[in-house]
Amino acid sequence: MGCGNGDLLRQVADYGKKKGYTFKLIGIDANEHTVDYARRLSADYKELSFLQLDVFSEAFQKLKFDLVLATLFLHHFSEAEIVNLLHSILQKTSVGIVVNDLHRNGLAYRLFQMIGLFISNPMTEKMA
Repeated sequence: MGCGNGDLLRQVADYGKKKGYTFKLIGIDANEHTVDYARRLSADYKELSFLQLDVFSEAFQKLKFDLVLATLFLHHFSEAEIVNLLHSILQKTSVGIVVNDLHRNGLAYRLFQMIGLFISNPMTEKMA
């Protein structure tokens, strides 16, 4: 969830290839530009696909998963949204959820925005 440019999924795919595993990995992000960018960067990865989808949408609710990776994603939502989302995901996930996230802090958010003014990144350019 919140796949960004797909870098983590490509690393998981590379690990799978190295260890002889066959994965079907799906990156989900609400931002169409981000999903398009991830698709371009991942063109050589046949085990990867990407969906432009809001995690609170009905279409997302219909999906089922083995394992969900929520890395640097949940801090975008309120406490109530996080609880509802995780509860929903647990109901349709057979193995579990991996969460790696940031502590939400207004100062950190503003500093990230400021850094974006000085560092050009194709994924974040159209997010403003």
